[in-house]
Amino acid sequence: MQQLPSFPGSRYAIPQPAAWAVRGLSLRHACDEDLPWLQMLYSQSREAELAPVPWPAAIKAAFLESQFALQHRHFVQAGTGTTWWIVCQKSAGGTIQPIGRLYLAEGVHTVTVVDICLLGTHQSQGVGTALLCQVMNEAARAGRSVSLHVAHGNPGALRLYQRLGFAVQEDVGSHLRMQWLPPTASSVLS
Repeated sequence: MQQLPSFPGSRYAIPQPAAWAVRGLSLRHACDEDLPWLQMLYSQSREAELAPVPWPAAIKAAFLESQFALQHRHFVQAGTGTTWWIVCQKSAGGTIQPIGRLYLAEGVHTVTVVDICLLGTHQSQGVGTALLCQVMNEAARAGRSVSLHVAHGNPGALRLYQRLGFAVQEDVGSHLRMQWLPPTASSVLS
């Protein structure tokens, strides 16, 4: 793996609801030792996109490694106020395993979901919904909106975000910029 910039120190915490513990979910701050696992997660998230490309496996692997390195550098360099989380789940045997990542940037008025990515085996099981609802709860408590981007080629994520109340604000080419506005101060998501 290429030499990558270190994760800056994380300053923010997301309270983890009791409902997460029942499902064995937790968050922990990402650290440099997570980079190989994060590289694997990134590569898995791009498998379907690269499947039709007629490159040898070694070329695809090198391409994905370089793309991950570029993305990581971009996120870290632009990451003032960003918190890097590893999403974990306790297995039936009691082992805690990473299953995804959640990167958040907190501004004065908006929390931006920089990235949310789960292993394929943990998608469509309510984990992403649980993560986003907690982000939305914390943003609502602080009177902040939540923004994110979704790729045009990711209709499942688009449906999830719309179901949670995100509205499209702008088409920025390959992605849509979406925003969720908090309910009145007296009501918070459940």
